[in-house]
Amino acid sequence: MRKQEFGFYCGVFSLALSRNGIVIPGSKNKPICRSMFPYMEMNDTAGHYVLHATCGQSVICETLVHVLWVSHHSEAEPFLGFQPREMSPEEFRSSVGNFLGKAVEISLTPFTTEADIGGTHRAAYRMPKKHTVEIRKAESQKETANISAATPACCESSDHVVREYIDFVNRQVGVYMDALAGFAGHYARVERQVCRVLRKNRAKRSGDQPVVWASYEDPSKPDVIHNRIVRADDYLSANSLDGSNTQQHSQAILVFLFTYWEHEIRPRLAKSMGVSKIKNAIRSNIMGDLHILRNAIVHSKGVIPEDKHRRLSLLGDMFSVGQPIHVSYENMHKIFVLIKQDCARFFLKPLGIEDSPNIQPEDFVDVALQMPREPQ
Repeated sequence: MRKQEFGFYCGVFSLALSRNGIVIPGSKNKPICRSMFPYMEMNDTAGHYVLHATCGQSVICETLVHVLWVSHHSEAEPFLGFQPREMSPEEFRSSVGNFLGKAVEISLTPFTTEADIGGTHRAAYRMPKKHTVEIRKAESQKETANISAATPACCESSDHVVREYIDFVNRQVGVYMDALAGFAGHYARVERQVCRVLRKNRAKRSGDQPVVWASYEDPSKPDVIHNRIVRADDYLSANSLDGSNTQQHSQAILVFLFTYWEHEIRPRLAKSMGVSKIKNAIRSNIMGDLHILRNAIVHSKGVIPEDKHRRLSLLGDMFSVGQPIHVSYENMHKIFVLIKQDCARFFLKPLGIEDSPNIQPEDFVDVALQMPREPQ
């Protein structure tokens, strides 16, 4: 199979050097973003390439390397590495040391040879005869400032920001499921106890209704602090499937999801993309709907006005005009899926495959990510 040109973008460029002289590019505890690996087998990808590295408008180097895939017992997946062919790995690492920690883009162009009739070889990619690594060193503070200005002030990549939000959404899904399990457990325990009380006291006080009390202290002690006393029927209704406890928790999650997106993720995403007008550049239909739900929950006692309901683009069928917001179990998970599908759009857009016939954001039903662990 013919080799293809590919590359990747390191938001915070780093280099590791293995014991056997293999240079491994990385991105300082952050995943390499906007990878453009070709759809090829690993053995077909490996070989000789011309490495071209840039930092903003500055060309770092252009040199011949041998690309290969490296595995390690502590890593589940192999990762890309290369061996410089025109200098030692230590020389290469020291020559690009000025650009460690900056935003660096690396492209790899296939370097092949073809045999002609005379038995000589000609290079498909013409390399200059002189030493090809030409590191640009700053000769003054002014030039250093120009190189720094060419590098974005925020080295955080857009897909890393989206990954963080997907991880946040997945945590909310887990908390939602755990809360529902807790409500169901309360319902089952109290329902059994109500049956015991009614069966025991039916002959004495047939018209009485049992009550449920909750406290923060041991009831056997005299200084017990009661939290509340409610009728058993009201307690069971609140903890039932899609009851008031579930609804309150669901609404809190919806407000939390939108608030974190609007005040934390959206500004960082715009900054990583280098855009100033956030409202025009970072748009999301599902987040627009959550904005309407958030305002109704916080300011309108959970009731969506008619003019706001008409503005719902994706969730209009889930809610009724003038009625309190009620989010069923199925609809809550539909909202989670719609959020992840919009996150997928922000993933695919930098890769240039947002309109691919093979990958559509609407096909995503869930996203699970392995985030880098913080150092202990």
